[in-house]
Amino acid sequence: MIDHWAAIERKDIIPYYVDECHVLGDTAVGYGWAPSDHVVAVPVAQPHARVSYFGALNMMDGSCVLAAYPTANGDTTVAFLHTLRAKHPKNQLLILWDNARYHYKGDVPAFLDDVNMFRNPDEWAVTCKRFAPRDPKQNPIEHVWHIGKQSIRRCFRKMNTFDAICKKFEEIRENHYYLSNLRMYIPEYLSNSQSI
Repeated sequence: MIDHWAAIERKDIIPYYVDECHVLGDTAVGYGWAPSDHVVAVPVAQPHARVSYFGALNMMDGSCVLAAYPTANGDTTVAFLHTLRAKHPKNQLLILWDNARYHYKGDVPAFLDDVNMFRNPDEWAVTCKRFAPRDPKQNPIEHVWHIGKQSIRRCFRKMNTFDAICKKFEEIRENHYYLSNLRMYIPEYLSNSQSI
């Protein structure tokens, strides 16, 4: 991250935290008050329905790019990377993400070879860096997923179709997220942090 910082400050490189989130028909399940001898049920059409969302959280301004796909795999990962490139056609992209197998196997290496062909590493159109394994706390977009799912559960009584669930979740793209750990990989933050 530090080796890209000068280009990020010049806005030549746009850094994104990227992850996938799966929204299911039963995502709207929540809790509420009712008499102890009553069961409150909110019927949801298509309880087994599922959508995979790819999201990218901009490290610098907290904006969120969101796209829905039927599943998360190499094909849809490459499709989402194309979406990000279309959003920033004149900039390089720095993608920070987890160790999902389809992030570094299959279609993604071929995509990276294609877009970075004949360029030096510091000129790559897309650079991908992986977090350490099995630690979702390293990726601030996990907080955005939590916010989206909590917003669905807060109004679970109205979420009686899968389409309503998805529309509510997709509202996360309308906000900017000023999270305390959004810039945790910025050099000033790293130099000011204390080890325990």
